[in-house]
Amino acid sequence: MFELHESTVIQSDALTLTGSYPYIATDLPYGKNTKTQDLMKLYRAFFLRLRALKTRKAVVGMPSTVACGSLLKGAGYKVQGQFTIYIHKSLSKKIIVLERA
Repeated sequence: MFELHESTVIQSDALTLTGSYPYIATDLPYGKNTKTQDLMKLYRAFFLRLRALKTRKAVVGMPSTVACGSLLKGAGYKVQGQFTIYIHKSLSKKIIVLERA
């Protein structure tokens, strides 16, 4: 169904990643079992960082409770699709497909 050519998997801190990545797929932290941090600030920084990485399209997983509209403001991306996946009683995951505007 999908033909992937010359793809690479990188495990890295997305906020310090350098180079050019036309396509990115990631799952942002949910904060349920991690140290306390300002997740909205982290999400916003990630969306702004996509532009510096020359990303044309991105598929991003994040908590379903987060409204991504304000986080994307000024980042230069539009939502192509959005899906919610039920994980268990206290967690659903939102998958958003972004395209550079």
